Amino acid sequence: MTRLSNQRQNKQKAIGTSGVDSAEILGFAPTATETFSGLDSLPASNLSAGSKAVIGERLYISDGSGWYNLNLSSSTFAPYWDTEPDATYEIADSATPLIVTAKALDSDTSLINLSFGSDSAQYMVDVTNDSSVFTFTPKSADSIGIEVAAGNLTDSNGDFIYTFKWSDGINFVAKEVTITYNAQDFLPFVNGGDRGFVFAGRKWPASYNSTTGSNNVSYVGIQYFNTTSPGNASSFGSLDAGSVNNDGYPGSSNSWCDNAAGNMSNGTRALFGAGNNYQSLTYNDYIQYITCATFSSVAIFGQLTRGGYGKGGTSDGTKALMSDGGNRKQIDYVTIDTTGNASDFGDLQAYSSRGAGFSDGVKCVWNCGQSASYGYEYVTAATLSNAVTFGNPVQSRYDASCAHGNTTYGMTMGGDTNGSTAISSIEYIVFQTLGNASDWGSSLPQTRKNNAGCGNSNTAFSCGGEDASGNGYLEEIYAISMDVVGNSASDFGDLAVDHQSGVGNSGNAA
Repeated sequence: MTRLSNQRQNKQKAIGTSGVDSAEILGFAPTATETFSGLDSLPASNLSAGSKAVIGERLYISDGSGWYNLNLSSSTFAPYWDTEPDATYEIADSATPLIVTAKALDSDTSLINLSFGSDSAQYMVDVTNDSSVFTFTPKSADSIGIEVAAGNLTDSNGDFIYTFKWSDGINFVAKEVTITYNAQDFLPFVNGGDRGFVFAGRKWPASYNSTTGSNNVSYVGIQYFNTTSPGNASSFGSLDAGSVNNDGYPGSSNSWCDNAAGNMSNGTRALFGAGNNYQSLTYNDYIQYITCATFSSVAIFGQLTRGGYGKGGTSDGTKALMSDGGNRKQIDYVTIDTTGNASDFGDLQAYSSRGAGFSDGVKCVWNCGQSASYGYEYVTAATLSNAVTFGNPVQSRYDASCAHGNTTYGMTMGGDTNGSTAISSIEYIVFQTLGNASDWGSSLPQTRKNNAGCGNSNTAFSCGGEDASGNGYLEEIYAISMDVVGNSASDFGDLAVDHQSGVGNSGNAA
């Protein structure tokens, strides 16, 4: 380093530079700081390395032989912000990149970009920069959902930290910025709409069959109601009565469907699959569907890999998934926009029967089914795989067929505790937080099991079911607003017939 001569003093005064950088300054031993009126008053002899002196806005450090200065107001030797980024930003939606300008300057050197994101950033956005302009391109909600399922976003609460950092090779300027991108907010709502449907099941009063001399409780109709305004259900159409061949029982008709799989919709089509004939105890292996906006009977979609009843349906809006429902763990799936037979998706960890499923558009979750040992399980529908544990139920539930999910909560309403005694309690899971279910904080006005569940983006519906005795068929439709945990169920309207063991679904009128 060069001694601070009169010539160098004049040069520094003219261009505003100094003779030592901050790294060198920090290398000196700390001593007390003295204040002087001007350069001429600085001591020229008996100097100690690390001695400090202040003249106006400049700090001077001695190396034992001379003085070297640092401008305190302009931070000449260190990079400084020309355009400082804000402390927080929010990504508006999954299709709109966030653009941030973070510009630093230095008096005489080119700066190096050392900016970086927290661990979660790589799974939520792609980052590029052109000089001081940074572009954060959000990844899709589906993509983020896969990473959540893989356990890669444990450090994120819907945001991440990005540190803007510029260096001259020795010194740097940096700022931590919080960027919010809660992809859950941008998930498309699936499995619901402004029409709620109840397919098939059993009705009361029974229809007398003069040929057989017996009462028939099988219900072959489809009921619907408007989910946006209270009112009673009306007829939409009926099941297909012409198809045969179901799981070893040739000649059987699909005009019945008890304990089928529902909650499979993309808003335009609504599917249900399998079920049993209550009168003959035969098992159906067909998948049927409706176009939600068109009043008509169902059409045949395809066949499952195996017939049965008590299957649980769920969908991400693209794939429809059905648990086996018997003593097997297999999950079947189809693509909703097409027609055709089901394929193997993977396996559940445990047998699940007479439960239901729901989805936030990424995770497809099944509730506990028929045993205390059965917890909530889920898959990410975009990727074929076996199910993994989501969490434990509040209580084990048989006949837990009444379920609905939006982009935040998956809700189970009613069921029974031991195969006979109906209950009224409601429990829920939070899709973004793997863990045990919680009590909703309010209950259905009546105990019921084998009720059908459906809903829209904000409201879940419990439709019909059996009373506490297991003998009474119910007609009430109850609505639960899902925007606040603990909201009470309210009387929304009635089904067209007293009804239980049907399957719920939802879609749009247009």
